[in-house]
Amino acid sequence: MNTSSDARMDWVAPVGAALNRGWRILGTGLSFLLFGVGGILMGLVVFPLVWLLTWNRARVHHRMQFVIHCAMRLFVEIMRGLRVMSYSIEGADKLREPGQLLIANHPTLIDVVMVMSQVPQTSCVVKSALFRNPFTAGPVRSAGYVPNVDSARLVDRCAQVLAANHSLIIFPEGT
Repeated sequence: MNTSSDARMDWVAPVGAALNRGWRILGTGLSFLLFGVGGILMGLVVFPLVWLLTWNRARVHHRMQFVIHCAMRLFVEIMRGLRVMSYSIEGADKLREPGQLLIANHPTLIDVVMVMSQVPQTSCVVKSALFRNPFTAGPVRSAGYVPNVDSARLVDRCAQVLAANHSLIIFPEGT
């Protein structure tokens, strides 16, 4: 039996769904904006400061990698707070062990962000185009990431990273 009060409430579900969809679009747009601006600011401000404040040049890349990890973790938590995404991770502690080769599929940008947010110290094979992109050039150069320029140099650089007992992430679909 449909009462007149039930009929008056029929609009609530569609309006709620439209508001939710609208918020998710706005939140996603804000997230992309934050990611881009954050990349530029890190490249222009944070990484130069870390570089200047790190006396031991052998540790610069590791500090930069940790800063990237922290930024990605913060970014993920901001997206969760905006309710743009939710997630659960099982076994993340295994990702943090040094000297590992991590190979992850990644059909979207968020996959990279999620993995990087869980691994505090790692190098990463990245598209060489990211070294020329104003949003990503600062972070990828400062962290000592490995560009996928040519096969021989790529394999040699990856072997060096792993031989030094550092972890390496490869995203085959993205690199």
